[in-house]
Amino acid sequence: MKTNKFEIVFLVIAVLAGIAAIYAPPEKYNRPRLGIYPYPYPYPYPTNPFVSSITRADANPTSAATVDFTVTFDTPVVEVDTDDFELTKTGGITGESIASLTGSGATYTVSVNTGSGNGTLRLDIKSGATITNLSGVAMTALPYESGEVYTVFKSADIDVTIGGTNQGNYNLNKDESQVLKYVVDGGPVVIGSGGGPDIIASLNQWRRRPSTTVGWTGVAQSMALPVSLITNAYYFPRYDYSSTNALYNNLLIANVDTVSRDITITIGGVVRGTYTLAPSQSQYVNYPGLLGGPVVVSSASGARIVASLYELIRDPSAAGWNGQSEMMGLPASQLSDQYLIPNYFGAANPNTLNVSLYIANVDTVSTTVEIRIAGILRGSYPLAASTGQVVKYNLDGGPVEIRSTNGADIVASLNQWRRRPSTTVGWTGVTQSMALPVSLITNAYYFPRYDYSSTNALYNNLLIANVDTVSRDITITIGGVVRGTYTLAPSQSQYVNYPGLVGGPVVVSSAPGARIVASLYELIRDPSAAGWNGQSEMMGLPASQLSDQYLIPNYFGAANPNTLNASLYIAVP
Repeated sequence: MKTNKFEIVFLVIAVLAGIAAIYAPPEKYNRPRLGIYPYPYPYPYPTNPFVSSITRADANPTSAATVDFTVTFDTPVVEVDTDDFELTKTGGITGESIASLTGSGATYTVSVNTGSGNGTLRLDIKSGATITNLSGVAMTALPYESGEVYTVFKSADIDVTIGGTNQGNYNLNKDESQVLKYVVDGGPVVIGSGGGPDIIASLNQWRRRPSTTVGWTGVAQSMALPVSLITNAYYFPRYDYSSTNALYNNLLIANVDTVSRDITITIGGVVRGTYTLAPSQSQYVNYPGLLGGPVVVSSASGARIVASLYELIRDPSAAGWNGQSEMMGLPASQLSDQYLIPNYFGAANPNTLNVSLYIANVDTVSTTVEIRIAGILRGSYPLAASTGQVVKYNLDGGPVEIRSTNGADIVASLNQWRRRPSTTVGWTGVTQSMALPVSLITNAYYFPRYDYSSTNALYNNLLIANVDTVSRDITITIGGVVRGTYTLAPSQSQYVNYPGLVGGPVVVSSAPGARIVASLYELIRDPSAAGWNGQSEMMGLPASQLSDQYLIPNYFGAANPNTLNASLYIAVP
């Protein structure tokens, strides 16, 4: 075929134009490069790098001195240094700074000093940042201000109200605790940090016979109820006012709602009374001569109330009540078919300690309750609906596992009476502690305070148990300082104490995913008398229930100063 010279010229021009288009800078033609070309224009066509995300790398909220942010770009970048970043804060934070930068490619970690004070911190990239991709193309879309935020809490402002009246405000740093006392009677008690950091609180009460000369002979410590658990119904396994001269049972009820509420008390399936309470009003009720269970304290659906069982005990031959106990009711939302307790002391000191388990069926169907101690089945007990039973064993050990065999809801507690070493005097101390529902079993528990400051008058023990299937290391931290780590085999329990130590908060913890339980066991006595008179046992608060606000039905701080010493324990864990 014949080709004329004009066609040849046209072909040459077309080839040269194609070559020019391939090797020319792409921005000249405003289109991406096709083909292969030399540096600095590698394939594919270089675009401006951008930030994919800035995320928190640590827990939030935080009280840590340093936290990390993870900065992710869409492509590998260079020329990254701390001067490219800045912090945006809110609240009262001061002294914050960018501490260091590590990483390469598309992912970097920026460490930040959180300073002091409460507020929020966000890591941004400045508008003048000099970050580029590997081709030297700079970032656009700056500044970047859309990253995640840390909420920083270095201290908590804690308010306490009793019966709707403010009693004081207290600023506590992390790992700090305080004891509060008021010359006032009333309730409900509300303890809160106003949306600030998580806190923990309990009610502590010491009791003695009417005297200003003898020492304290009874002690009770009860965990305050986290606000998230406030509901319209609470459960107890047993009520016992059968001996009006030796054992006194009171139900403390309070309305923490914004409207008046009718509160009904049912014992053993029988309604015993209905009481109308105004907002922020509390009341105690009792039924002399009555013995039975379970106990249900309830109001209308959606109502917000709280309830506790208040118990006094004494040697009938002595004047006045020697010991006391107060146990918060179990919220309806936590009813379970299985419960756990760290330990049971039923054999070592039968003359000084009378221990029993209270169990009750709160379901509408009959069930059988099985009890295991240290992994061994100790007994099976048939229970009809709305009935209860007292169970005793002549043994020491733990943990204690209580379960219904058919999934029926039950409730259980540990009851302990104590007296000085004697078989002739009456019981002088009492404590009742609610068993822990199996759904709340976790790897960490909290208490506001530990006090073994007076080894001759006040004795504190931490009871710990491993309810897991493998051995676990359990660490005890008090006031931010690790006090010991203990290795427990499955179904093993142990008690530990630290003579002379006082402080808080207390954290009992194991590895993430571990299953342990813990309680604080307290003994008290008149130093002039032989043996311990009274005792208390309080289950630890599971980590999942830590809150910024707690409630207690009532506070007795004024009526009987010579016989009752009441205080609130608060702490920032």
